[in-house]
Amino acid sequence: FIMSGVVFTQLTAKNLFGGKGMLLSLIMSALFIPYYTNACRFYTDTISIPFVTLALWLYSIDDKRFKSPYIKYLLVGVSIAVGALIKGSVMVMAVAVLIHCVLKGIKNTRFALTALAAVVAVSCVWSAYTKKCAWIDLDHSDELEFPLVHWVMMGINRDSGGGYWQG
Repeated sequence: FIMSGVVFTQLTAKNLFGGKGMLLSLIMSALFIPYYTNACRFYTDTISIPFVTLALWLYSIDDKRFKSPYIKYLLVGVSIAVGALIKGSVMVMAVAVLIHCVLKGIKNTRFALTALAAVVAVSCVWSAYTKKCAWIDLDHSDELEFPLVHWVMMGINRDSGGGYWQG
């Protein structure tokens, strides 16, 4: 997963900065210590890396290389959605794409909405699938997950300043 993320990062750097940028990105990736420390363990952050970098690479490709720009933005949205199913923080990429599209111009807003529609569609399909699927047991999910209010309560805790507190 990490290596495929590095490959997509190199392709993105090549699209944005050319061959020299790609080489610099490769050197920086080779020197990035967390890749080595996380390579030997199973962690959702490392599994979601390829989906973020794939979305970024697809987004960096010129719209003219696709028969329709909508195809590009659908692929970006699907990549983000699949990554978000693994790790919710991947949705930051969706927000970044939406903001960038809107800032590029009004005509790009429809492409941003296309990517957003792909994210919503994949999320809805996955949600419907997990509810109907016999081999996925969601009976105890409420007991095993932190409630959303947990994060808000942790953030407003004065003793911890918003961080972990063993108190």
